[in-house]
Formats: sequence, C-alpha cells, structure tokens
Amino acid sequence: MSGRPPVALGKSTARTIYLLGASNLVMSAGRSAAWLFLPILLYTGYRLSFLTVGLLVSFVIPVSLVASIVGGVASDRYGRRPFIAYPPLANAAVSVSLYFLWHDGLLLVMGLWAANTFLGNIGSGAQNALMTDVSEESRRMRVFSILRVFGNAGFAISPALGGLLASQFGIPIVFVVAAVAALAGGLTLTLFLTETHPAAPASPRSLTDRAYLPFHDGLFLAFGALGVGLTLAAGQFGTALSLFSVGVRHFSYEQVGWLYSLNGILVVTLQMPIAWGLRRNHLGWMAVGTLAYGAAFLLFYAGTEYVVFLIGMAVLTLGENLVSPLQNTIVAALSTEEDRGSYFGAYGAVTNGANVFAPPLGTLLLGTGSPLVLWGSFSGLTGVVALGYGALRSRSSRVP
Repeated sequence: MSGRPPVALGKSTARTIYLLGASNLVMSAGRSAAWLFLPILLYTGYRLSFLTVGLLVSFVIPVSLVASIVGGVASDRYGRRPFIAYPPLANAAVSVSLYFLWHDGLLLVMGLWAANTFLGNIGSGAQNALMTDVSEESRRMRVFSILRVFGNAGFAISPALGGLLASQFGIPIVFVVAAVAALAGGLTLTLFLTETHPAAPASPRSLTDRAYLPFHDGLFLAFGALGVGLTLAAGQFGTALSLFSVGVRHFSYEQVGWLYSLNGILVVTLQMPIAWGLRRNHLGWMAVGTLAYGAAFLLFYAGTEYVVFLIGMAVLTLGENLVSPLQNTIVAALSTEEDRGSYFGAYGAVTNGANVFAPPLGTLLLGTGSPLVLWGSFSGLTGVVALGYGALRSRSSRVP
C-alpha cells in the first residue's frame, strides 16, 4: 500500500462529515464537563462513598446499552437522521432540569441522568453507520479520525472550562453549559443534516432479528469479548481517575479539569498524524494501544505529583488515539451495507455492558486505600487483552 495520503474526500462526503463533526464539537464541549463532574458532585454534594458513587453511575449504564441497540437497529430500518438530530434537543431540556433539581433528591438526579444517558447514546450506532455510508473502505480510518478530532476539540475545552466554572459558581453550572451545547448541536443537525440511508421497505426480517444478527458472527463475538476487557480498563479514565485525583491526590477542580483537557488537546493535535500509520495491521495496533493504557495506569499509581499525572494522561491518550478509530473501522469491515447500524449498535451495547461494571469495580478497588490494587489490576488486564488481539490477528482475514 502506498505511503501517500488518501485521495481527498468528495464534496458531499466532506460536507456531511464536517457538519456532523462541528455539531459534535459543540455538544462535546457541553456534555464532557457534565460527565466528568457528576461523580464529583455525588461525592461532595451528597457525601457518598467512592463505591456508592461508582455503583450509582453503573446502575445508569444499562440504559446506554438499550439505547445503542435500539438506535442502531432502528437506523437500518428507518434511516439515520432521526436518531442523530432529534435526541440532542430533548437532552437540552434534561440538562436544564438537572441544574434546577440536582438538590431535590438522589433518586431524581439519577433518573434525569439516566434520561441524559439514553438520549446521548441512541444516536451512536446511527452516527457510525452514517460515517460508513458516506465513505469508501480505504478512507474510513481517516473519516473516523476526523470525527474524533472534532469531538475531542470540544473535550479539550470542556473540562478546563467546567473546572473554572465549578470553582466559581458550583458544580451544577456545568449542566447549563451542557444544555446550551446540546440545543445548538441539535438545531444544527435538524436544519442541515441529510439522510444517507432512507427508510427501508418492509422486510421479513424483524427488528429483533436484526438486533441478534451480529451475535451469530463468530469474529464479531471474539472482537466484542476483547472489547469488554478493553472497556473495563479504559473505563477507569472516568469515574475512578477523577475521584482518585480529588479524593486521594487532592488535586483542585481546576487541576482535574486541565488534566482531562490535556487529553482532548492531544487527540486534536495527534489523531490525524497517527491515523496515517493505521491503514494496515489493525488488530496489532489495537494491542499496542491497549498496552499504552496499562503503562498510563502504572504512572498514575507511581505519581504523587501533578506533572506525573499529566505524563500519564499523555500516554493514555496515545493508546486512546490508536484504539478508538480502529474499533469503528474494524466493526465497519465486519458489517455490510444492510446491517451497519445493527453491528455498530451491537458493539456499542457490548462495550456499554462492560461499562456497567467498570465504575463500581474501579471504585471498589479505590476504596481499598491502595493505589497499586486499583492501577496494578487494570494494568494487568490490559496485558491480557493485548495478547487476545494478537491471537485474533493471526486468525482473521476480514480485518485489514
């Protein structure tokens, strides 16, 4: 394969990608701060233990599992656009409600967060399927990388801004930011996004059959099983790391915000250069990226100074830049035009299922009081998963 950059995207394809990317940038700038600071709000505002926070976060995650499957399968039948454009508008109302009602009881807060999670995930499979619809196979790594750069440009802004606002006005202000961003992104998509997969005529295959189809694919099941292990490890990037930073290392809100903003900044600056080298040996690079997570976890364990955490975040981001676009590219390679939404929805459901266990498992280990138990355990898990990707690489002919 030539080392030259791929041919430029067509005008129609580029318009769709950059429109979706721009809206993702705006929405990510809002929801990322809410995602990051909600566990801290539960910990400080309701004075809950680490484990309780982790369990509450995990109880909501099955909602995202259902949303991924429903949105992905339905987008194959009814089209992509309704599941991408309209949910952010409803999410804006939910975020405003969180701002005004966060102190009215834990049950209400978690119910609103569950609605927020459902609306935020129902379009994930449809969005990835839409990206596959408009791109040729040789360009999909680039397409998914472009979309990821836009999303993380928002993430680069959000945590630092959220940390600053939370310090000045209290943590709930991040829900207002999320509401404004969701409204802006949703309106943009509603007005300008065009359909790429029109509603299909009635088919003898029911929506239930479509949902089960990917789970009859042995290679998909193997890749999904490894995705579970990767998600359990990568999931510590969220609740466990934020609580560890505040509750154990005693970093300020601003420091935590800048730590996560570094992640977004490095994605924006490094994702496209890294993508040029990921056109072959996809499963091998998945193994390398997984090991980078493990190395970052060891730095979090060893580091007591803030600068060590910044270095650890840089290493973690390198791994994330490898595995995130590769996962979508591999799922796209395993699917066909007729079942793309179903495959992406199924993979999202599998990984979201793993996210049910990631926060409580991480916070349970965090509660032991030993950083080595937390970070050493998940570093070991990344080694096992990396070996799995290496073994799968030797048996697969469907993955580039």
